[in-house]
Amino acid sequence: SGGTAPGAAPAGPVAAETLARVTAAWTEVLGAEPAGPEAVFFTSGGTSLLAVRLAHTLRADGFTVTLKDVFTHPTPAGLAQALAARRDAPADHAPVPPVGPPGPEQEMLLGRGLSRVEDLSHTHVLTAEGPLDAERLRRAAEDVVRAHPALTTAVRPDDTLGARLVPGAADWYSSAEPAGTDPRQVVDAQRARFDRAAGPLFAVSHLPGGAGEADRVVIGASHLVIDGMSWGIVLADLAAAYRGEPLAAERAGYAEHAAVVRALDPAPHAGYWRAQSAGAGQYRWRLDGPNTYAVERQFEVSVPLPPDGHGTLQAAALTAVARALGPWAPHAQPSVWLIGLGRDPLAALPDWDPDRAVGFYSAAHPFRVPLTGGPAEDDLRATVTALRGIPDSGKTFGLLGCAADPGLRAEFAAMDGPRVVVNHLGELTDPVDCSAGPFTASAQTAATGNAEVEREVDVDIAVQVRDGHAVLRWLYNPDAVDAAAVEAAAEAAGRELRGLLAGESQDPGGLPGVTGVTEESMERLFARLNRERRERQGEQV
Repeated sequence: SGGTAPGAAPAGPVAAETLARVTAAWTEVLGAEPAGPEAVFFTSGGTSLLAVRLAHTLRADGFTVTLKDVFTHPTPAGLAQALAARRDAPADHAPVPPVGPPGPEQEMLLGRGLSRVEDLSHTHVLTAEGPLDAERLRRAAEDVVRAHPALTTAVRPDDTLGARLVPGAADWYSSAEPAGTDPRQVVDAQRARFDRAAGPLFAVSHLPGGAGEADRVVIGASHLVIDGMSWGIVLADLAAAYRGEPLAAERAGYAEHAAVVRALDPAPHAGYWRAQSAGAGQYRWRLDGPNTYAVERQFEVSVPLPPDGHGTLQAAALTAVARALGPWAPHAQPSVWLIGLGRDPLAALPDWDPDRAVGFYSAAHPFRVPLTGGPAEDDLRATVTALRGIPDSGKTFGLLGCAADPGLRAEFAAMDGPRVVVNHLGELTDPVDCSAGPFTASAQTAATGNAEVEREVDVDIAVQVRDGHAVLRWLYNPDAVDAAAVEAAAEAAGRELRGLLAGESQDPGGLPGVTGVTEESMERLFARLNRERRERQGEQV
């Protein structure tokens, strides 16, 4: 049974303490306390996207919880009882996924011609609250690897596929370093070991602090096996496992997901993606200098968020940026690259949980912002409608690059891509928000060895929420792009966004949200979960 008697709170000190923490998380997400322990989340203002936020909030508080748990136990009492019971349960183990093709995003990475694995790596340096036990940390990392098979998946050459995924074939690396070791040396040493065919592609190292210094953890991975949202899952899991809490293993992992996605036929969507790419072209801010990663400049524009919420932020930010690009854009309706999380539930993979999935799921795809030539509010409504119409969370665009039809492959390989990327989804949670301990701070080291690589875009824009403000970060190479033009566009985007947020009523449940999962696809997932719950209740009767 997943609940308590109607109107009753769960019994026992552990369950009572858990209920208090669940109630606090509920209040944080919904902005109001539940009416009682049997209040139902989805009739108390909760939506599918807010359910994802509740799961993340509870995980940041140290619980082993998934989106499915929130739906299956939608009351504070039922969820608290399930989570309290789980604290003493042994960690489950993920099944071994099949050998199969890489996902379209992995294909795109491999196709860029970056020959060294370190060119595709990212590293977090975590600072501990106190001294860490090296063996306990190693066992915690082992639990993380066991729960997420993508971290030990090898990417090997294949005569037919070009590359294939072999789950479990790659080793992972752990080390205990001498006290006072420079984290930068450990980052370099980890990446020097990385090998896509044999492993490791994931590494965890313990750095004891020197005199007066805190212990640190250097954790690195290749982008071939991890993306931004996955980092948040992995770091939270490492903290939870170190605290002795069980981890929920993935029932279906990246290899299964990639196989299902690769089975989709992208040809029916080719016309859609041609139309989305039609607003690409050269901007009137381009200079003659080399557009490499050797030189970078970035700055931020900040806009206060309204006190009653910001459900339209993602669509509003995208609309504001597109309107601001007008003086320099090649078309009245410019195409931009969108970065989505690529985690729409798949009907053919019902056991795959997007809230626990670790792998490189992030999907980049073109999007032609449907500016109307009228008021900003009309542009926002058109943008929201267009965002909801993106097929398969953008996955089929990547599939066109590895389509069975050689004509389609050649056409889309030669197609001009947008010169501006907008990460309009931001971050669902801080990837180092391990608030229950033992990690309290982080530095990051991005990919190295790319200084002379040619950028694929002129400007990279990221939308974030920080301290009650929407923050638009603009990054570019001033040798290749007119700095005055970029700064003028950024200021204009800030003004446009301020006006849209002030004039638009907020409806978090009715808009694409920060998870990159559309309402339509979430409703499909929820329909399945509802059916499972009815079946389970029928069995109990």
